[in-house]
Amino acid sequence: MAIHSKPPVTPSEIRLHTLFHTAVNESPVNRVTETLEMGGARLEGHIQWDNPSPAEIRLITAWITKLRGAAGRFFMPHYFFLQHQGQPAGKIVIAENNSYGAQVKLSGATPSTTAFDYGDWVSINNQLVMVVDSCKIDSLGKGVLTFEPPLRHVVQAGEVVVYDNAQGIFRLKDDKQGAFSLRQNKDSKIKLAIVEAV
Repeated sequence: MAIHSKPPVTPSEIRLHTLFHTAVNESPVNRVTETLEMGGARLEGHIQWDNPSPAEIRLITAWITKLRGAAGRFFMPHYFFLQHQGQPAGKIVIAENNSYGAQVKLSGATPSTTAFDYGDWVSINNQLVMVVDSCKIDSLGKGVLTFEPPLRHVVQAGEVVVYDNAQGIFRLKDDKQGAFSLRQNKDSKIKLAIVEAV
């Protein structure tokens, strides 16, 4: 199935959080707990349009209908955090083969800078991730990028770290998304629950 473009109208509100994959077991005997952290963390949340115009409603509802429920996939940037605190420049790429997890080595960045800082968003292999530690670049243009959620797929050396238009691939949470009500002379809104398509 084709991956659709981002929503045709910039949402009024985006709420994203990382849903980690953990299990907590408690002993019925002494109530000691054990926590198991598993892979598969992903982003989920909602996007919302407040008081869209009639023309915007047509664009948004046509886009939602094209998704065909939870089966459809779409690109989505984190609209409100596109400005970086760091100073990324140039073609920044993954430096090592078989990179995986929540930390990767980088090369190709502007030497002796902070390429990314806390809260910056980037995408690696179409997975949207948040930088959780300052990424200092050495005099050779190399550094270490730490982020969450961890990569779910192995990436190879040369994979580009996208920072100008970082986006992930999302889907509707279920087939019930897209229902909305419009009221004459009153506030209207369209709200969609979304999850990262893993």
